[in-house]
Amino acid sequence: MSYKIGILGGTFDPVHLGHLTLAEAATQALSLDDIQLIPCKTPVHKQQACASSTDRVAMLSLALENQPNCHINTVEIDRDTPSYTTDTLNTLQQENPASALFFILGSDALQTFDTWHEWKTILQQVTLMVAARPGVEIQIPPLLQPFHEKIITISADCPDISSTQVKQRLTLKQNVNDFLPEKVLNYIHQHHLYGV
Repeated sequence: MSYKIGILGGTFDPVHLGHLTLAEAATQALSLDDIQLIPCKTPVHKQQACASSTDRVAMLSLALENQPNCHINTVEIDRDTPSYTTDTLNTLQQENPASALFFILGSDALQTFDTWHEWKTILQQVTLMVAARPGVEIQIPPLLQPFHEKIITISADCPDISSTQVKQRLTLKQNVNDFLPEKVLNYIHQHHLYGV
C-alpha cells in the first residue's frame, strides 16, 4: 500500500475551522498518512492575500499544533512565479515518487475545475477528493465526467464560513470565536491583522 498524501491549498487568509474540519474529514475518509497544507503566495483565481505570507504561515502553525498528520508546505510561497497547481504537483511528485497524491477541494470548486490552468494534467497527477456536506450529492460537470474514476467524494460537515466572511466580521468587530482556533484569533489581535 503506497503512502497517501492529501493536499489542501489556499490562501489561508486566515486559516479557519472549516479548513481544519475538511483536513480531518479527508484524513478519516481515506486513511491518509499525511496532509500538506499549501498556502499560496500569488493566487491566480483570487485577490491578493491581506495578511503577509509570514503571518499566514504563522497562523497555520498555531492552528496545526494539535494535528500531528498535518504539515505546512511552503513550496508556493517560496516560488517567485504565480501559484499554478500543476507546477506545485510536479514538485510534490518529484519529492514523493512512491506516494499517491489526493487533492482536496470543495464541491463548489469542482464546478469550475475545468477553468483551471492545465486541469487535465492535474487529473493525471492526482486523484481529486471532493468534499460535500452530509446528504448532499455532488454533481460532476459534463467535461469532467470522462475522468470520474479520478474523482472521489467524501462527506465533510464543515462550518459554513469562508476567510472572506471571517475578515468582514473582524473588521466589523463581530464575534468570530466559533470560526477560528483560539490561538489564531489571539495572533490576529496581537499583530493587528484585518483591521483589528
